[in-house]
Amino acid sequence: MEDDVKTLKTSTLTFSIREPKEVRAEKTIFFFALSAHDSLYLPPFCHPVDRALKEGVRVISTTLPCHENNERDYGIQEIWNAQKPALKQFLSNLVSGIEELTHFFDPPFGAMGISRGAFISLCLASASQHITTVTGFAPLLSLKDDPELNAFTKIPELKNKNIHFFVGHDDTLVGTENVISLQKKLLQINKNGNILTKISPSIGRGGHGTSDPIFNEGVLWTIKNLKTN
Repeated sequence: MEDDVKTLKTSTLTFSIREPKEVRAEKTIFFFALSAHDSLYLPPFCHPVDRALKEGVRVISTTLPCHENNERDYGIQEIWNAQKPALKQFLSNLVSGIEELTHFFDPPFGAMGISRGAFISLCLASASQHITTVTGFAPLLSLKDDPELNAFTKIPELKNKNIHFFVGHDDTLVGTENVISLQKKLLQINKNGNILTKISPSIGRGGHGTSDPIFNEGVLWTIKNLKTN
């Protein structure tokens, strides 16, 4: 059913919200994949959302740049590389929007994302004190030649976050070794940090895919590590 979504407009962005049906949600997770609609409703992208709702967790999303009207752009790295100013403005708007959402929902918040959505989640966590826990499925980690759009340059701001990456053993689109390298560097500055990477057999095009069992594992880990005030 798609009639259970609510919308909330901040001064910078419009957010779509799904609430669990049978319990009052005490935790909130932001989830990014495509457009807000497709992130929340289109299988298999929405499967983490479905699991979070079953666990009694609220899920909020917003439309990523170049995914308006539920478009699913391929080659998103090249597209975003050509539109870096717009992407940076979106990230600034996202941080401001989530700050406003704290008037309606109690932080801390979790952030989950698939590929490009994981990239957004990491950038958001590095800039917002309200995002304490991040789960990235097949995470994109950087855009070309721009330190502001590179997870590796954001390591100091990510050192105290809970972070879990899930990636295929041969993901040629985002680079499995890139994910392992980021985890190592995060642990170098926070040896006791809750920073994990799980490598599983690759599925999908270019080894860039995530199975439902991995989605479920990531959601449960996020919820477990998302401490409420």
